[in-house]
Formats: sequence, C-alpha cells, structure tokens
Amino acid sequence: MVSIQDLEQRVGVALKARDEVTSRTLRMLLSRLKNERIAAGSDLSEAAVLAVVQSEYKRRKEAEAEFTKGNRTELADAERAEAEVLLEFLPAQASEADIASVAQELIGNHGWTAKDFGLAMKALKEKFGAAAEGAVLSRVLKEYLH
Repeated sequence: MVSIQDLEQRVGVALKARDEVTSRTLRMLLSRLKNERIAAGSDLSEAAVLAVVQSEYKRRKEAEAEFTKGNRTELADAERAEAEVLLEFLPAQASEADIASVAQELIGNHGWTAKDFGLAMKALKEKFGAAAEGAVLSRVLKEYLH
C-alpha cells in the first residue's frame, strides 16, 4: 500500500530530478488523498487510497480520450503521461483474455443472458476488483452475453 508519507517522499525525489510530470501528478494525488482523509475524519484505509488512485487514473484516461477526439494531441499526451505515473500505484491489470475466460465461465455456470448484464458485471467486478477497469469488463462482457 502507498501512504501519504511515501508519496511526499516521491514528490521530493521527483522535484530533485526535475521530473515535472511525476511531481505534478503526485502533488494532485496527495491533495486529493488529504481532502478525502479530512472528509472521512480519520486515516484512509488501503481500499480507500486505492479507490482514490483508481478514480484519478480513470479521470486521466477519460480526459485523454476526449482530447484525442478533439485532435488536441499535446493535451492527450499530457494526460497519458499522468495516467502512467498513477498506474504505478495500481495493481497489475488483468488481460482481456483473462477477463474473457472468467466471463465465459460465469455465463456458462449461471446461464446468464443479455438481460442479466448487471448480475454478470457485479460478479466480474467482485472477481477482478482493482485489477480491471469497469469499461474493459463491460466491453468484454457485452461480447459474450446474448
């Protein structure tokens, strides 16, 4: 688990190395974590910290996609670079092949159809947790539910 103290040290290292992307990204993450800690009224659990990192990562990926659609490549590149910094703090992501395999197994075991998408999505999220993005789970699941 990453702690606020670890992140503060990493910011210091990034500043000394003049790594603007890393220092800017980690500062934003630290700010969000501190705000979440204040809102919670206590220290954040490992799951809460992970949820904040995931949220920030998702924001960067969504912004990158929007900037790419708008032909703003310089802004898309900046968002992609920040997302890569945040990815370091997330668990290894499951491959689409792994997700497809589990999805097929669950669908076969339960006899789910397209109308059971919500149930299947919930089961996949429980199985993969932070190791897979919801958008990837949804896309793979839609391929196999009929």
